[in-house]
Amino acid sequence: MNYMSVMGTRVQRREDPLFLTGGARYTADLQEPLLEGALHAHFVRSTIAHARITELDVSEALAAPGVVAVFTAADVAESGDLSAPPPAIPGMIPDILARPWLATDVVRYVGEAIAVIVAESAVAAEDASELVIVDFDPLDAVVDPVFAATDQVLLHPEHGSNTALEVPFGFTEELFDGCEVVVTRDIVNQRVAVAPLEPRGVAVVWHEGRLIAWVSTQAPHSVKGKLAGVYELEPQQVHV
Repeated sequence: MNYMSVMGTRVQRREDPLFLTGGARYTADLQEPLLEGALHAHFVRSTIAHARITELDVSEALAAPGVVAVFTAADVAESGDLSAPPPAIPGMIPDILARPWLATDVVRYVGEAIAVIVAESAVAAEDASELVIVDFDPLDAVVDPVFAATDQVLLHPEHGSNTALEVPFGFTEELFDGCEVVVTRDIVNQRVAVAPLEPRGVAVVWHEGRLIAWVSTQAPHSVKGKLAGVYELEPQQVHV
């Protein structure tokens, strides 16, 4: 058997024809009997990078046709059904820096979820989201990592710093002692941003004692572990 190394070799993508011809399956294309009659969720998101939430009124959205429920951070806290969200790297990044399920008093990036509309259809949920009233008191935004490191504007004042994690690499001031030439450069790398054909989407059902989830992800085992942790389930009770 001949083995081909991918190093330096053009590898033909096998999945492209489905995506380019409309044959790929997305969350909205699922034809699962278990999802018959499922409700649809739509998030109300921040349009400002950094601001205090001064008003959040969901009463009109709650009364909209087809709407079953509207949840805010206050509702999540009151229910006690969800454990606190874990930080991105548990044990290394402080818990205080973990993203909340829904923004409470402050939003810290454009797109942060503020409320979620649950309705009988995706259209009804999206229409109702436009009825949610949110007022902001804008704060200075932090969009540059070099400026962020100065801590002049803190996203989490209670943490006292914008630095989430420091990883030492063994560098010391004496490392280059004796070198004839030492070159120092500031290197700026572009942001690595994927451009998915489908935004984040998930379909979930509770069936016969198991949580079954269809998720657009490249890390199903990680998602499974996080779902089990959040809902306090045994790993075998979650299928992704």
